[in-house]
Amino acid sequence: MIRYMSSNNKKPLSVQEFIIGTITTVDPFTRDLLLNAMVNELRYPQFQTKYFANTLLSLFTECNKDPKLEIIQEHLTRYDIKQNTV
Repeated sequence: MIRYMSSNNKKPLSVQEFIIGTITTVDPFTRDLLLNAMVNELRYPQFQTKYFANTLLSLFTECNKDPKLEIIQEHLTRYDIKQNTV
């Protein structure tokens, strides 16, 4: 598994932690594009589908722990509703 180093405590990060960290630190437009790309991957039955589904679920539960990340839950809920109604 590829690992990245975090800047604060120099401990290795998993790719999932890297994606979550990226989504929480970028501007809203970039976050919107990244989440949209991840949700669009859920349409196709591939290896990445399970990975992105688990990452999105982890991101949603991480947002439950931090109230200032509520906007990310709103993004994910909006994409979920949009995908289910189409």
